[in-house]
Amino acid sequence: DRGILAAQLRQSDLLTEFDGMVDVSGGEFHPFRNPDITVSATRLELLASCPYAYFLNYVLGISKPDELEYDQTRWLDPLQRGTLIHEILCDFMRELRERGEPVDPERHQDLMGEIAAACIRSTRDEIPPPSEGIFQRERQELLESLEVFLKAEKNRARPVDPVLFEAGFGLKHHDGEGIRDAVEIAVTAGDKMRTGGKIDRVDRVEANRYRVIDYKSGGFQRYEDIVCFNGGRTIQHALYSRAAEAILRAKGMDEDPIVVESGYSFPTRRGEGREILFGLERCARFEALVGELMGLLEQGSFLAHPDARCDYCDYTPLCGLGAARRSKEKKLSNPDAYGVFERLKDFE
Repeated sequence: DRGILAAQLRQSDLLTEFDGMVDVSGGEFHPFRNPDITVSATRLELLASCPYAYFLNYVLGISKPDELEYDQTRWLDPLQRGTLIHEILCDFMRELRERGEPVDPERHQDLMGEIAAACIRSTRDEIPPPSEGIFQRERQELLESLEVFLKAEKNRARPVDPVLFEAGFGLKHHDGEGIRDAVEIAVTAGDKMRTGGKIDRVDRVEANRYRVIDYKSGGFQRYEDIVCFNGGRTIQHALYSRAAEAILRAKGMDEDPIVVESGYSFPTRRGEGREILFGLERCARFEALVGELMGLLEQGSFLAHPDARCDYCDYTPLCGLGAARRSKEKKLSNPDAYGVFERLKDFE
């Protein structure tokens, strides 16, 4: 009976708890009121992409089951591959920082090879490949990606001074490069949000001026047309800008640091060594964007986004590919409830 009622109300013009309109007035799930909540960029981006998916994940605590099938056609999945590339680049750049040397492809080719070999060997011990042929193919692809990184660093238009790598903040396991405490971001008057994450790289571009980089092991195409926030779906660079300034101050490295640009680097064959960066002025509306997202939590409004990409969502088996379509239909009868999605479009 309960299931039939839910199906009927979802198909009606009414907005109910079965659409994601719930009572969260106790503040248990609101970062402003619950000091135990540390918000990540991924968490905020999911809230902007589809509040209903956020509700399933962070309110109901539903997670996708682990994949049990063993894929014999590949060694590393995309997440494992990205982690390995991050590890190699971090170790390599830390070594050059210790030496006080800028990246030189010819001079440092052997060093990169040694570090890559050690990291690949360690990963292979932990994750055995299905065959030697598959291992050698993926190993070669990794090495080619590292060559792309070296060339991109060499061809940089202006020199930079890397000062931090894998700088964590607000994480349970403190790695030493960053800080243990979460970084508080003032969103509205009197309201602060605790944030956590790990910044891949912070470069000094000149005195008191910095840039923040996050490495991406995939392609750059989904980022190249973004003005700054992509309607809230891409905000990691802005969050990490605020965090980097707090980390530099907390570590005594700079009393008045300013991150002048932040963004993403694509140091692989697919990414072509590209960098997509956003300047300080573009990120100025970050707090206003977060305020809109916090309004959803304030109201207990976890409606499916009318433009949600349901075909890429982990929760499609629960709400079906028709969730976005139903939201489009209900939006006609409930324009005020869906107004936030129109306002988020202003944060492109």
